[in-house]
Parts: sequence; structure tokens; C-alpha cells
Amino acid sequence: MLQVLALTAPVFILIGLGFVAVWAELVTKVGIAALGKFVVTFALPAMLFRALAERSFNEILNFHYLAVYGGGSLLALAFGVAVARFWGRKSLQQSVFHGMGGAMSNSGFIGYPIVFQLFGAPAVVAVALSMIIESVVILPLTLTVAEITSGTGKRRLLILQRTLRRLATNPLIIAIVAGLICALVEIPLPAFITRAVDLLASSAAPTALFVIGGILFGQRVGTMVTDVASIAATKLVVHPLCVLAALLIAPPFDPILQSVAFLLACMPMASVFPLLGKLYGYESVCSGALVAATVVSFVSISLAIWGVDTLGPVTGSG
Repeated sequence: MLQVLALTAPVFILIGLGFVAVWAELVTKVGIAALGKFVVTFALPAMLFRALAERSFNEILNFHYLAVYGGGSLLALAFGVAVARFWGRKSLQQSVFHGMGGAMSNSGFIGYPIVFQLFGAPAVVAVALSMIIESVVILPLTLTVAEITSGTGKRRLLILQRTLRRLATNPLIIAIVAGLICALVEIPLPAFITRAVDLLASSAAPTALFVIGGILFGQRVGTMVTDVASIAATKLVVHPLCVLAALLIAPPFDPILQSVAFLLACMPMASVFPLLGKLYGYESVCSGALVAATVVSFVSISLAIWGVDTLGPVTGSG
């Protein structure tokens, strides 16, 4: 267990460093936003592109992984929506955000640094596949439902067009598509491009963790403890269990990818969660859930890594 803590502690120390930097006014919130923009626009896309472009197309496009992680995430999304709608008596729009918070992991900012330390380069492919599920399935689905519940007629068509446009111009999606194309055509990149991409990619993990800490400063758990606890519990407990169930049902595939799928499901929700909630007036609940889940995840992620390390990868029964 001490070895596991030695792995996770540096991750959360960097998060804490970002928090303290903003608290001590060494870095402003505007500076954190700029760093976050750098990570999302350049560093993470470079990391994803490098990981995909260096491999064969058949090695990357793992439909078992997509089915397991996608199926588990959709199940967690449905669970979060159902609990908020029928037990919490929330509106459909509010319920969708409960589901989003419970189903969309922070695969890039927190998940990538952890699984890369554990499994190396093969884990980055799994991160890219998980981001496909989160960016192309979970996020558009939840935002479209949230928008539709507040609009009618032509507005719905505009919502769909805007969602598709955002996906097409998302740097992470562009990097994944470009990496897949390079893997498919198997054309080696010039050395100077490879080195530039490597330099950008190497900055992704530490900068992302620092940004997470800066984002957390100023967020409040608030008075809606039941809602916050419900979303955080769905993310840290239900989502991993849903992916685990999918792994047990699915045919066996690469043991490393199985372990990464489970561990990524154990991550707290994406850092953009409060920003998305703010668009619909749910910022306080979303912010509280992000803070609670991120703090508690130090323990839950450590336990999850210890379990994977002790029991070994999950093997599907077929």
C-alpha cells in the first residue's frame, strides 16, 4: 500500500500546489484559465496524437474497450439520472447533470498521469479511447438533452448543429482523428515534428494537475450536501462498479486495457463540470461535487490501484 501511496501522492501534491499557488496569489485565476487552455489546446492533444500515431491502427481500435467503457459509462449516466429524477425529485435538466457528473471521468488531467505511471505508453491509448466515449458520446448526449429541455422547435436543430460544430473543432477530437489517420496510413513523421510533439506532450501531466488545483480554489461544497454526496458517490463508486460489471461480462481482451478502463472510471469528474453547470444555473452543486469527489478520490484511487495491483487485471468470462 505504501508503494501505491508513493504513486498517487505526487499527483495530489501537484494538485495541492496549484491550489496553494492561487490561494497565495502567486498565480491568478486568469493565469490558471490560460494554463488550462494550453493543456486542452496543445499539450493533451500532442500526448494523444503521439500515442496513437506510434501504433498500428488494429492495435488502437479496440472495440472491446470501447464497448466496456462506453457501456459502463452510459449505465452510470442512467443511474445518476434515475436517482436524481425519481428519488431526488429533480427536473430532467437537473437530473442530466447528476448523471453527467457520475459518468464523465477526468481522464486527461488526473487519469492520464496516474495510469501512465502504472502502465506506460499502452495506457495512453486507453485514455484516448476513453476520451472518445466522453467527448463523442457522454458530453454531447447530456448537453443535447439539457438544451432540448429548455428549448423547442428550430432551437433544437440549432442546438444539434452547434454541438456537432463544437465536436468538429475540439482540439482533442482533432488530435485523436489525426493520430488514427497516421496509424492507418503508417507514414512516419519527420524527426523535427516528432520532437516538437514530444516536448508538448511531456508538459501535459504536470501542467494539467497544477491546473486542477487552481480550478478547485474558490469552489464551495455549499449547503446542498445530499446532491453533492449523490453525484460524488455515483462517480467514485457506481461508475467503477458499472465498468467492472461490463468487464466481467465482456470477452477477455488486453489485461492492461482492462485495468486502465477500471481505473479511469475511478477518477473524479471532469474539471469542466462546474463550467457546464454554470450555463444552466447549477454551478454550486457541480462545484461542490467536483471538490468533494476530487478530495475523496485520493483515498478511493489509492484503494483501486491497490486492488488492481493485488488481484490483477479483471478477466471477462466470455
